[in-house]
Amino acid sequence: MGPEAGEPGFDLLAQGARGLMAVTGPADGAPHKIGVALVDVLAGWSALAAILGALHARERDGTGAHVKTNLVSTGLAALVNVAARPS
Repeated sequence: MGPEAGEPGFDLLAQGARGLMAVTGPADGAPHKIGVALVDVLAGWSALAAILGALHARERDGTGAHVKTNLVSTGLAALVNVAARPS
């Protein structure tokens, strides 16, 4: 767990703090909030994938799992295309 683990999580803060807002809006303008709570939605999908994986493991070999997701990792993962583009 990181230093911000106990802090409340808000989509808008995650968008700004993790760089998503820096790649939206006009190229020569200020950062813009994405029109939907994208980090919240993607964190839900991340949790869904982890839960399905845990259920599959339980069916396969009876093991349990502790599922966690967070806005920081989700916000960074949302930037995969930005990170992959040539500079």
